[in-house]
Amino acid sequence: MGIRSHILSLAALASLPASSATLGVSPVLVDISMPRTHGKLSMTRSSKNVPGSFGWRVNYTDGEHRRASASANHVTSHNDVMAVVHAAEGAASGNLTATGSLVMADGDVFLARRIGEAFAIVDAGHAGVPVLSQNRPVGKTGKNGKILIADVVPYHQNKIEIETGDLPIDAEVLQTETHAVVARNGGSVVKLNVATRVNAAMVVLQFGDGSFVPPGSAVTLNGNSETFIVGYDGQAYLTGLESANSAVVEHAEGTCRASFAYAPQAGVQVFIDGVSCR
Repeated sequence: MGIRSHILSLAALASLPASSATLGVSPVLVDISMPRTHGKLSMTRSSKNVPGSFGWRVNYTDGEHRRASASANHVTSHNDVMAVVHAAEGAASGNLTATGSLVMADGDVFLARRIGEAFAIVDAGHAGVPVLSQNRPVGKTGKNGKILIADVVPYHQNKIEIETGDLPIDAEVLQTETHAVVARNGGSVVKLNVATRVNAAMVVLQFGDGSFVPPGSAVTLNGNSETFIVGYDGQAYLTGLESANSAVVEHAEGTCRASFAYAPQAGVQVFIDGVSCR
């Protein structure tokens, strides 16, 4: 696989007037030391190093020379952003830095955090699918149905999985997790495809007298070898449907045949009731 990577870095430096500020904080680590001649205050909130996390640090020293500094960092699935401000002797300076990677691989271009020793591209086949690596959220797939994980561990069984709770009701997922082993300084493509046009429906099968086909009966569709199992109340979830379908049902007392039409409905579970099996 041919890969190009590039680290982007931005920095800005500005001179700011000294001023006072009030800072509201959530639960933080606070370190206060006050020797005879000066005092020191340090407050820290660490980021979790996962997309969407935020961290900051504030330091203040009061003595012969007053000094103050503050830094904040924000982690996204595409980059790491850090801002730093220093103040001393009535003058202030600061800088803003953003780091990330531009990767061309698997026929697409990806913006990602800084590439580590190895990376993986997850292809879920559907946009907006949450992806986890080693049980840690790494982001959602883009419009191309893919996402790049920038920091997989080389020569290790990296557990990669997708969350399916937000997928449309007509989506079908055959595999939600896998393991990827990647060489150092290399990359791998991991496919966990989500199909959204599976032509599926819940079909209710009944005998000629109106009773339901019993649970455990086996259904084959349109002459194919794949077998579907009937559940309670004659319900069978069938996939690969066509506009006109013929089914063969094998049950405890013999065999019956059924015919029915199908029309897909985007984002809706199609329900076909009262299909007679004779």
